[in-house]
Formats: sequence, structure tokens, C-alpha cells
Amino acid sequence: MRIFRHALILDVDGYEAPVFSADGRFLAIRDNAYVHSLDVFEFPALRRVLHTALGDPYPGYPYPPEWREEQALWSRHNIAFARHSGALLVGTAQGGIIDIDLDAERVVEHGVSGAPVSALAVISTGRLVVADRSAQLMVMDAPKASRPPEARTARERVEEFLAATTELPDDANLDTSLVRTDGLRTWDSDDLENVTTADDSDPTWLRLQAAINAYRGPEE
Repeated sequence: MRIFRHALILDVDGYEAPVFSADGRFLAIRDNAYVHSLDVFEFPALRRVLHTALGDPYPGYPYPPEWREEQALWSRHNIAFARHSGALLVGTAQGGIIDIDLDAERVVEHGVSGAPVSALAVISTGRLVVADRSAQLMVMDAPKASRPPEARTARERVEEFLAATTELPDDANLDTSLVRTDGLRTWDSDDLENVTTADDSDPTWLRLQAAINAYRGPEE
């Protein structure tokens, strides 16, 4: 594994591996340890373009039984990018497919099954494969592109990202070496050493850092 100085830091933990669009223009990340989250970022800029939670809102602890039952219907592997990168497809607990057109900022839901969707995939022909919890496997047409594909390839986007950062040695202190972004703002180590206030809209890790710094007080 290679570690680079510029890092995308998510809010909490328990996330699935990122899913990239075919041309590398977007990456989507599902499911933290508390809710069925969905985050989408532009690459290589790492700018966040979508942040939401699937299903009912997080109620806090202790979890009501009905909320846990509803959450259990959602798959952790229910997203795929259509062959054109601007459309993210999300399988729902109600047996539908949500088509999120990131370019046109448009959302359309299609009913495809009578059972919760358990997995999605887009095959090399561009068609969509849908599996549900009734053991059905369906193959269907994926949404059409709302804009023509871009000329840049995924490899070119990776090269652009690597050119803008540096690789860290194995023994690097990540607390002081990383430049962190949540897709909205960027922090380096000096920023995090001095932050003492944060609000509810800030990432959980930043609120914890601010609380720790405020407790310690100014260094002598």
C-alpha cells in the first residue's frame, strides 16, 4: 500500500470500499458504522458532490427496533455507476432503482422488483444486472447519458492526482504529514493543532479534535 500526503477523511468508520466511475471522474462510498450513508466525490479534486443517508434518519442510541428492521433491508452493496459516469444507480430496500444523474442534478426512481435489492453491477455492454432478496437476477438497460463522455481517461485522472501530491515514507507520522479534506474544506497539521471550536455540521473527527484541544488548553 502506498500512502500519499493528500487524504480524504470520512466522518466516522465502517465504510465500504470506494466505487469509481469508468472514466474515474467520480467515486462513491457507501455505508458507515451508524447509518446507510452515501457520499460521492469528484476525482481527482476530492470535492464532495453528494452526501445523504438511505432509509430513515439516525435516531440515536438506543436504536428503536423498527429502525433496526428497516435498516436491515438495505444492502451494503447496492450502488453502481452506469457506463457513462454521470449516473449513479442505487438499489433500494423497496425494490427500486434510484437513478442519480450527477451532471444534470436530477433524481428518478424506477420500480424493478417486489423485494429489496441486494446487489447491482454494470457489465461491459453497459447493461445493468440487479439481484434481489427473492433470489431473482434481472438484466436491463441502464439509463442513457445526459452529457457526452469526457476525453480524459481514468488513468489520466490518477496521474493528475499523483502529480499534485507526494508519497509518504513508511515511517511517516500521519498526524503531522497528512493534508486532510472532507470534500468541503482542507486542514493541515497546524490547523488541527489550533482548532478549539466546531459545530454540529463539522465532521465527527474534527469535533473530537476541537474538544481535545480545548480540554488541553494553550500550551505553556
